[in-house]
Amino acid sequence: MRSCHGIVDQAIRIGLVRVLLFLFVLTARPSSLVAQEPPMQPSDSQWHLRYEIFQVLLEKRGLATVTNWNAAWRRPEESIVVLAGNLENVSLKTWDDLRRFVSVGGSVLVATDQACQMHAFGKVRSGPIVSADVATRYQNYPDCLSIRDLDHANSLSNDLNQIVTNRSGWLEVPISILGTNRSSDWTWETIARLPSDCKPASSRRQPLIAVAQSSSDQGGIAVVSADASFFTNTMLWHGDNGQLAVNIVSLLNRNPRRQMIFAIDGVPQISYAESQRLSSMPPPRDTQPEVEPDMATMLRITNMAIRNVEESNVFNEVLKNRPRQFSIEQYFRWIWAGIAVAAVCFVVWIVARRRLSVPGFLGARKMRSMHSMLSTSQHPLNQNSMAANLLARDFCKRWTGVDSVEKWREYANDLKSNAKDSSPSFQAAADRSSLQSIFDIAISGKNSLLSDEQLVRLGTTINALLVQKSLV
Repeated sequence: MRSCHGIVDQAIRIGLVRVLLFLFVLTARPSSLVAQEPPMQPSDSQWHLRYEIFQVLLEKRGLATVTNWNAAWRRPEESIVVLAGNLENVSLKTWDDLRRFVSVGGSVLVATDQACQMHAFGKVRSGPIVSADVATRYQNYPDCLSIRDLDHANSLSNDLNQIVTNRSGWLEVPISILGTNRSSDWTWETIARLPSDCKPASSRRQPLIAVAQSSSDQGGIAVVSADASFFTNTMLWHGDNGQLAVNIVSLLNRNPRRQMIFAIDGVPQISYAESQRLSSMPPPRDTQPEVEPDMATMLRITNMAIRNVEESNVFNEVLKNRPRQFSIEQYFRWIWAGIAVAAVCFVVWIVARRRLSVPGFLGARKMRSMHSMLSTSQHPLNQNSMAANLLARDFCKRWTGVDSVEKWREYANDLKSNAKDSSPSFQAAADRSSLQSIFDIAISGKNSLLSDEQLVRLGTTINALLVQKSLV
């Protein structure tokens, strides 16, 4: 299972490798070349469905692969049995032997996603189990689920965050019929459960992986999985399936074992090291003497590289293994992402072209004196009032001969009562009114807000009064 992004990346890598090979042949002039055997082409298209990697993982623990069932039955405490794939041809006698095998110390792994009655080991209901929830799907495949409901209290869940299924089934463990099942002396524990939103509805929250352990002192252990693809060559690389396989191997081999039966579709397999897939490979050829390539050889190699590049159909070779039910939504997702990136780049370009308008610095201003600041801050009428007050105070001082506001107030009161200056020249009502207003300005600043014309009239009146009294 690969996403669209992975397919395109692989196609680009293959094309680049071929183009680089072509350029290398055209430009390179190696001093010597060694004749080599062309690499073997993969001839088995079912490799991704087989279990070689998991078998090698077990054999690396020192387990010898045997094909005789009796060898395992005779030494259960030293043996492991692995049953994977289609188990419908496994006989009832074999299931009964496996039950006794576990009861006396053997370790068993049973993994299948096809409907199967395993008797003491429960029952497997076939799928495929699908989900409409995008959060549950793995890489948006409806029949590949990301399982996160794990029992982290069990050692099988160590270092696991999620495991990925591929068209799995679900388990019906014998714990539901204790007392009538022949494996009622076993203790079952569910390691992984299916999500609550999957279909069919009968599979929701059902066990996916379970562990059974015999209650006897010398009892063994059995791991049952409703999805055999956990252990296939391809699915080991998805999610934490590889770590799950390592944990299961450690559990089965917790008491070091010596041998195992690795049965696929009910048929015991030979050791991977002895299989035809390794023995059929040709032995390495002896190193040939180094030869200097001539121009004709280089031209022939160049022509072959050009012909291979022209005749290759890289994209069709990659897309022929396209995952089933590939979602077209991923194409639109890439298109919208490209449009968003182009829009952001356009906005950045527009902003970069605009010039920032930075205002210039203000010029230095000349410092002003206190007099100029006060003169400009005061109203002209206020200035006239100050001048009028000064003139009135100076007149009162010269008129009365004293510089006392109290004396001036007494003189102003006498003017009001006509008791002061009884001479005819000063008995005129106009003169008394003028004197009274001047004394009022000097004493209390009354009518101090004067215009320029009023200030001039005040000065003229004061001067006329002083002339009349011969004080000028």
